[in-house]
Amino acid sequence: MKSKGNGTPIQCVQNLLQIVRGECPFDRTKGVSSEFYDMPRDEAITGLIEDATWAIETYEPRVNIDDMNIEVVEECNGNYILNASVSESTE
Repeated sequence: MKSKGNGTPIQCVQNLLQIVRGECPFDRTKGVSSEFYDMPRDEAITGLIEDATWAIETYEPRVNIDDMNIEVVEECNGNYILNASVSESTE
């Protein structure tokens, strides 16, 4: 998290996607589930995108999800980046 500016919708989405579910002491469902880390790659990608979509829709209603994908950084180590393209909601 940044020291300032954490209240903007875009920053809140970024923070939300970096939280592992269960890590937030007063809201154990906030964040993205860790259950996808040991799954086969295709299943994990699909599940992780669905789970991240649910988390954003549930905890950050100020944004619309335009696109979401996972970029594999290092295939052999299982490192990835979860990218979410969002825009601020006009509602």
